[in-house]
Amino acid sequence: MRLFTLIFLFTIGCQSVVAQKCDKPTLEGLAKDAEIIFVGQVEKVDPSWGWWSGVAPNVQVVRYKIVNVLKGKHAADNITVGHLVVKNSLTADSSRAQLSPLIFSLGKEVLVFAKRMDKDDVENFGDIGHDSFLSVSENCGAISIESINAKVVRRTKRLLHFEHK
Repeated sequence: MRLFTLIFLFTIGCQSVVAQKCDKPTLEGLAKDAEIIFVGQVEKVDPSWGWWSGVAPNVQVVRYKIVNVLKGKHAADNITVGHLVVKNSLTADSSRAQLSPLIFSLGKEVLVFAKRMDKDDVENFGDIGHDSFLSVSENCGAISIESINAKVVRRTKRLLHFEHK
């Protein structure tokens, strides 16, 4: 119930472009697909491979410090997630084949929807490390907390009073 309340609060508090593509039905679908949903602080962003995903995927790896787990469990304080670099997606830079530095800069907090990488993912995207995850969407799989207005962030933090330790 808390997760769906978060989705509702998020959709009413988003900036317009994010809200249009990451509407309530989209986020509910991602929530079902995701094994883990968390708010994480960006600790490290690996360099991009230098091309847009298409014929060959480009997965850029981000390491997060977990702030709150909203769905699922993760024993460690940190988590590694691969994000597809797709041209014109909400998570990509507008001019270079890399993740957007507006979202994925050191210290930024990001809402992440991810699934554990399975054998097929490793074959398709490469092995990005032990116990790694893959974002479930190039548009809404990682959303900057800054794109949510401050009032919604405060409500969400109160709603998610339980913290991952």
